Amino acid sequence: MSQHNVDVVRGFYEAVHRRDFERLFSFIDEHVEWIGLKPLPWGGVFHGHDGVRTYFQRALEANTELVPEPYEYVASGDKVVSLSWVRGVARTTGRPWKVQCCHVWTVRNGKIVAMYYICDVATIMDALGQSTPR
Repeated sequence: MSQHNVDVVRGFYEAVHRRDFERLFSFIDEHVEWIGLKPLPWGGVFHGHDGVRTYFQRALEANTELVPEPYEYVASGDKVVSLSWVRGVARTTGRPWKVQCCHVWTVRNGKIVAMYYICDVATIMDALGQSTPR
């Protein structure tokens, strides 16, 4: 089952790269919990497909480019951890940024039911021209 869960997460990333949002949502459960890091402009807790749409809308409003580049997957039970480089270009400053991220996915019955991540928020906030709260 773990390999199948990895395949679900890989399929999600492939859909993101192709900007195929219809396919992207085929991997996400309609009751998903999606957690983005605060204080990023796209941070917060989002629920359902509408919540994930809001997350991506905010992320793409803040960045002219936003590209995850996963390079390793670790699976155990219903959890998949993807180690990724994520790069973007801040819309307000035009500055590029690139950070390592650890995305933690929960996959059940072939659908993503939860996602959260950790990454270097300070680097992104700097590129956005915003200070990081302490």
